[in-house]
Amino acid sequence: MLTPLRQPDGSIVPVVRGLSTIDAGNPPTGPVDHVGILLPSEQSSGQPATELTAVQVPVLAQRWPGPLIDGFVVLSAPEAAEQGLEPAVAPLPEGSGRLRNGAYALQWWVFAAFAVVMAIRMARDQGRQVGSADGRDISSGSCATR
Repeated sequence: MLTPLRQPDGSIVPVVRGLSTIDAGNPPTGPVDHVGILLPSEQSSGQPATELTAVQVPVLAQRWPGPLIDGFVVLSAPEAAEQGLEPAVAPLPEGSGRLRNGAYALQWWVFAAFAVVMAIRMARDQGRQVGSADGRDISSGSCATR
C-alpha cells in the first residue's frame, strides 16, 4: 500500500504502509507520527505494468498533486501491523559507494599535503632569490666577488 503523507510544509512523502492482498482500508486521518526508513526513488523493472511495482517519485509526481519529497518512507514492522498490513521489506542500498567515498576523502588529504609541500618550496626558493640579490651564494656559504 503506497499512500501520500502531507507534511506541515505542504510537501508530500510517499509512504509504503505495508503489503496486502486485499484492500486494507483507508490510511489514518489527522496528524500522525510515523517511524520508517527514508529511501531514494527506485528504478523500474523495465516491464510494462498497469500498477506501480517500484516507488518511482518522478512517476508519482505526475499522478499526485503538490510538491513531492525526492524519496519514500517504508513504515516499520510494528506500524504496518498496527494498520492490519504485512510489513514491507525496506530495500536498503548496497555499500558499493564506500570505496569511492574513501578515495574522495583521501584525495583531499593528498591535495592538502601537496599545498604544504609547494608552500615550503616556494618559501625556500624565495629565500634563495633574496640571498642571491646581495651577491652571496647561500648554498656554498662564500661570497662571490667580481
